[in-house]
Amino acid sequence: MKLIVLSLCIFTIPSASYSKEVTNVDSLLNKAKEVFSKNKPLAFDLETRALKISLDNSYKLGLTKSNYYLGYYFVNVEGKIDYGKAVVHYLEAIRYGKMDIKNEETSKWLKLAYLNIGALFREYQAYDLATDYYMEGISISNSDSVLIRKFLHNLQNAQEDAGQFDQALTSTLQLLDISLKNSKEYFRSLNNFGLMAAKKGDLDLALLKFREMKEEAKMTHNYHYYVLGLHNIGWTFSLANQFEESRRFLETAIKEGVIHQSEIATYRSHKLLGKLLYENGLYSESLEYSLKTEQMIPRLSNEPRSFEVYHTISEIHKALDDPIASTKYALLYTKAQNEYLNEVEKIKSASQQYNMQLIVANYYQELEAQQKALKTKNIMGSIIVGLGTMLLMFVGYHFAYRYKLKRILSKEIERLKWID
Repeated sequence: MKLIVLSLCIFTIPSASYSKEVTNVDSLLNKAKEVFSKNKPLAFDLETRALKISLDNSYKLGLTKSNYYLGYYFVNVEGKIDYGKAVVHYLEAIRYGKMDIKNEETSKWLKLAYLNIGALFREYQAYDLATDYYMEGISISNSDSVLIRKFLHNLQNAQEDAGQFDQALTSTLQLLDISLKNSKEYFRSLNNFGLMAAKKGDLDLALLKFREMKEEAKMTHNYHYYVLGLHNIGWTFSLANQFEESRRFLETAIKEGVIHQSEIATYRSHKLLGKLLYENGLYSESLEYSLKTEQMIPRLSNEPRSFEVYHTISEIHKALDDPIASTKYALLYTKAQNEYLNEVEKIKSASQQYNMQLIVANYYQELEAQQKALKTKNIMGSIIVGLGTMLLMFVGYHFAYRYKLKRILSKEIERLKWID
């Protein structure tokens, strides 16, 4: 028993080098962050060394943080991007972070790992996984309202991408409840709520939220969301096939957008109004708005599917009996559309290359196998220790018995001698 107690004491007393090694981990990771933008190979080397030291010392904060850094590395290093490895490192960061969740610093990196892995899952269309990890992140965020808002915003986006509009509405409503009134986040949530309602088919609810956003934004001089509200009301009326009402709000959005320099909403209103006017046979007016839309495209490179206006312009020229101009824009549309479809195909191929569900399943399968092997090793170790203890006891008993027997025999011989 004394031997066992002594062994436990040896393993529970921290070594003098532990604190030094822990300090080294923090220094290595801080240096990696510092050099990452200029020297990514060096950053990778520093992060890998930090991970090894953390493993050798069972340093949970170091294991969480270094795995997070390596996950970030494999997403952001040119020529060596590997989303599969990034996911595994984020999963490892989460695993070790959960072991040390009461440590405030570890908990911070754990939550960041949840955010980043959720973003990867969403990008590669693993929406169920994204939703699960965002919700787990929310569950451990406690009273951190800033972080909860980030998780809810990302969760709502993932649910929208998955076509889960009811769930997205619920998440957006939760976000609205904890957002600061009339903040940018508040207006963004109001806008998203209206968009989700419209996509769900509840146009009355969408109009209600867009009107609410428009009025509140105007009162607080937030003209971006004021103009966007006008545009979205016009868009919602277009979904309801109410052309005159749609036209009225879109024209107002354009007018107010020019005054308040809200270029995105102005562009969208020009584009939609040009299309609606064409569909209603007002070709000259349609052409005017559509050509203005074309002029804005170079300044708004991030606007999705901007090339669609080329198709509208081509159809307008066809209706106006201008085949040369119609062909010109038809070719522009075909070229831009093919470029867009090629990008979509690249994303689709990448999604197939990085099957996130399979990567996660393989990770947990491998982890389970390792844990079983470790458990078996520990059991075998216990058996060996047990057998060794039994052997020591047997040997001890054997020597004690022989010693006792020798004493008895000695006494008996002395007694016999005395009798003689």
